[in-house]
Amino acid sequence: MKSADSQALAERYGLEILPEKISQLTRTVAEQDADLEEIGKLISKDKTVKARLLRFANPGVELERDYDITTVEEALMRTGLAPVILLAMLEPLSKAVLNAFEMFLTPLVPAPVERLSPLLDEHVMAAVQFSGKGSGVVQLRLTMQAARVIASAALGLPGDALGDPGEIDDVIGELANIIGGKLESNLCDTGITCKLSAPQVSRVNSFQKLKRGVGISERLGFAGNGIAAFVDVSVNPWSQWEA
Repeated sequence: MKSADSQALAERYGLEILPEKISQLTRTVAEQDADLEEIGKLISKDKTVKARLLRFANPGVELERDYDITTVEEALMRTGLAPVILLAMLEPLSKAVLNAFEMFLTPLVPAPVERLSPLLDEHVMAAVQFSGKGSGVVQLRLTMQAARVIASAALGLPGDALGDPGEIDDVIGELANIIGGKLESNLCDTGITCKLSAPQVSRVNSFQKLKRGVGISERLGFAGNGIAAFVDVSVNPWSQWEA
């Protein structure tokens, strides 16, 4: 069941309902003691999730024909169940990112991370944490200039009229809040109840990917109109078992 905060976000921004095939898969995995064969069958029915799992199980291999692990069953034996929930939710999360930027009048499209220039200088990072039965973090990263362009479009102001950095931070923080709210909503739909924190916006230099001891982390890339955006997400669906 969704939390009140999650439900409010979904209603406010018109977030899409998690597709039933993804919901069924993630609900099954969330039980943690689910039958591996049953999960394998559910994954095999979804070409996108299957492809992501095989890619994840064959790190460093670019071409599918060179995979050492070629079946869902082999992949699950190598990776375990921890990656499955996030891998299944990446497509709905990507759509949420696109919807959020479109609402802020800066439409983007998905872009392979390796084709985007890394953010090597100081840049803007907005992060939202979530905790409860599941835990994790979502981070949105943008150049300083990109953040200004997005805030300008969202507020309907020329860039030179944004004298207060707080105005930019508020817009970028709300963007991250929408993205994190979508993930929280999806997790709640699968029975992994959690609560979202308020977004924290900062200026950082490190561009390292998230690393978590439990669960997995992924980085998504987006681009358009001279803007590149990176979304890092990490999910541990079983934090309650670690308490």
